[in-house]
Amino acid sequence: MKPLHLFLIVGCVVGIFASGFATGWLLRPQAVETPMTPSESLTSSLTMPEKMRAHLGLSDAQMDQLYAVMADWRKETVAIERKQLRAREVLFEQTTPKIRELLNVEQRPEFDRLVRSIDEKRKRLQEGRNP
Repeated sequence: MKPLHLFLIVGCVVGIFASGFATGWLLRPQAVETPMTPSESLTSSLTMPEKMRAHLGLSDAQMDQLYAVMADWRKETVAIERKQLRAREVLFEQTTPKIRELLNVEQRPEFDRLVRSIDEKRKRLQEGRNP
């Protein structure tokens, strides 16, 4: 296999991984938002609990309980997403040196710049979410 082909393949793989990584960070604010309260759910579009109320005829007491359950669910899903994101970071850290070993001397500096760029973007996103 020609070095250029190998470099393009590795570049694509790293690009795909970086896209997924960046997407995870970009979607993160939606998962971290504070749970809805009954007053916040009164918007023009029906939320899931409001749809349940309409279809099932839930009482106010049931709605309060449902909001509490949904708040707990959101906290758990945020924790799961954070664990998955950290697992992706670890995988990226483990995979990068393996890919670098495949490259020749001319390809490594460009690959290193790409990895630094991905890492800088990740850090900027992380700082933006946790000021």
